[in-house]
Amino acid sequence: MDEHVRICHFRNHYELTRKNLMVKNLKRYRKLLEREAGRMEAAKFDFYPSTFELPFEYHLFVEEFKRNPGSTWIMKPVARSQGKGIFLFRKLKDIMDWKKDGNRFEDQKDEIQVESYVAQRYIENPYLIGGRKFDLRVYVLVTSYTPLKAWLYRDGFARFSNTRFSLSSIDDNCILEFIVALAHYKLILILNVHLTNVAIQKTAPDYDPEKGCKWQMQQLRRYLIAKHGVDIIEMLFRDMDAIFVRSLQSVQKVIINDKHCFELYGYDILLDEQLKPWLIEVNASPSLTASSLEDYDLKCRLLEDTLHVVDMEGRLTGKEKQVGGFDLMWNDGPVYTDDSDYRTNTHLGVSGFSDSEWDFYWCDVGWLRDNFDHMYLEEHVRISHFRNHYQLTRKNLMVKNLKRYRKLLERETGRLEAEKCDFFPCTFELPFEYHLFVEEFKKNPGRTWIMKPVGRSQGEGIFLFRKLKDIMDWKKEGSRFDEQKDETQVERYVAQRYIENPYLIGDAHLTNVAIQKTAQDYDPEKGCKWQIQQLRRYLGAKHGMEAVETVFKDMDAIIVRSLQSVQKVIINDKHCFELYGYDILLDENLKPLTGKEKQVGGFDLIWNNGPVYKDISSLVPLGYSSFLANTHLAKNCNTVCWSTMTVVAFWLRVVTHTRLLSVPKTDLRYSAKNNRSSLASPEKM
Repeated sequence: MDEHVRICHFRNHYELTRKNLMVKNLKRYRKLLEREAGRMEAAKFDFYPSTFELPFEYHLFVEEFKRNPGSTWIMKPVARSQGKGIFLFRKLKDIMDWKKDGNRFEDQKDEIQVESYVAQRYIENPYLIGGRKFDLRVYVLVTSYTPLKAWLYRDGFARFSNTRFSLSSIDDNCILEFIVALAHYKLILILNVHLTNVAIQKTAPDYDPEKGCKWQMQQLRRYLIAKHGVDIIEMLFRDMDAIFVRSLQSVQKVIINDKHCFELYGYDILLDEQLKPWLIEVNASPSLTASSLEDYDLKCRLLEDTLHVVDMEGRLTGKEKQVGGFDLMWNDGPVYTDDSDYRTNTHLGVSGFSDSEWDFYWCDVGWLRDNFDHMYLEEHVRISHFRNHYQLTRKNLMVKNLKRYRKLLERETGRLEAEKCDFFPCTFELPFEYHLFVEEFKKNPGRTWIMKPVGRSQGEGIFLFRKLKDIMDWKKEGSRFDEQKDETQVERYVAQRYIENPYLIGDAHLTNVAIQKTAQDYDPEKGCKWQIQQLRRYLGAKHGMEAVETVFKDMDAIIVRSLQSVQKVIINDKHCFELYGYDILLDENLKPLTGKEKQVGGFDLIWNNGPVYKDISSLVPLGYSSFLANTHLAKNCNTVCWSTMTVVAFWLRVVTHTRLLSVPKTDLRYSAKNNRSSLASPEKM
């Protein structure tokens, strides 16, 4: 078989799924444990009824039968399913009648070989709901036996009988009815009481196909918890986990392992009135036929999640403990979730995902780069970055995309529309656009420029200059990180025209806190910030509310248009979101440079594949365009909000702040002796 081929069965899967071989392997493994670990450990395998294979163990069965006269037994053919060939009895006379007439298929009547059956002690005290018997169908996926790796599916269902349970239906005529029914391939009424198979129940005269006879596992778990309490039901589901693992361990050494194979088992579990789980059988090909819309959804999810675990695309890392609805239950040892005696995952029947089960990656960009393309993301997983978020957050790429978007607007809608993107200073990427920068520099001699490394933050590596000579000194000594001194690669910078006329409040301008807190007279208690509501009130008092409304509408436009500039280059993914921090500078003319809910907490929806009209009567055109957006930035809101800087994730934060410099306006100039920025007044430089 080619490397990519996968088969949905192991070579000798029947070691667990044939009723006789399953019991044979469980008995053998129990004896092995008793010999190696003691009787106490072997006693943990008391989860299957007393069972004998007929006709080979007939004499052993008779001995056990005579020890408990009057008890009920059930006969099952070892290789049939959907309730075919099953009957109940209480007398050995019934077995003799079966041996004469009922122990062959129709096509075997003339053959010497006798069909193998198992005689199993019938659970006479099943747990009843509404007077009806039920069993559980649980799905376990095994991807390897060497080492043993098993996954437990959270969803499953309980199958109910359509008729109220009663042992009085078993009488001396049971076998006679069975034989007649078998001859005509029909099922008798007695099976509707004692067997929960859908194939049996749907033959009942009063069966309603719309209602069906199933409960989802979550529904059953809620019912049991409400009736018996959380602790008891948690222990019940842990005992079921143990059944799955120990049954797989019993065949681990006899199953022929193959990397191309996997197996999806359908476990049938019966609860008695003491809430003790019993293993009835394991199905190699559990039915995927849906009996209702809810059942259809469950089985579609099951198949989809199975393929995700099998991982033919190679997206998993091998360290996942949950994939879709599957929880890793055993990985060559228990998967620890707590300090209980038998440690496995016990999410069977858990309804959806609780807060503690959500996978939320508030990741840094390094984690994103190393892991995003190599991991499978389940439906509920969320990551705090888009794959190529740097298209907007790297200084050089942001300007590149804005320039590209501006040219696109000019070509498609005209120069007037393109001029609305005139909200970022003239910028060049060095060293790649050095010659273009020099041409622009010479057009405006004496202007101040600012140099910023494209991949650093918090003011690191930034300096101001007015002469090309300063750039030459930077190229010689300051264009690399310390760890890059011996490398040929030059760190990328952007040269940006400095805003020489910033809007001032008390002779201060806006700047990074990481820089300001290094000043000698910095007061950490007072800080250097205003809440943006405070700034809005100040500007409104000084310039009038109409002028300030225009400023904040222009800021809305900057945010939306910058996002539009990268809309077609960002790799969209439903698992990702991004919380951007926009830094906006106002010049002395107050020009800013840089679901269905319209408000969630402190976030206002500003763009949803188009402008969001929140209050048309109070909105005026943005600038002189038809661009309408929400302008609640810095307006008080009734909800409790965090105070952060202006942040956007296609939503606009209501509460943000302004950063104020704690020293008078100064000039920044680069010194070749120090790779860091230096503060000095113009007179001293």
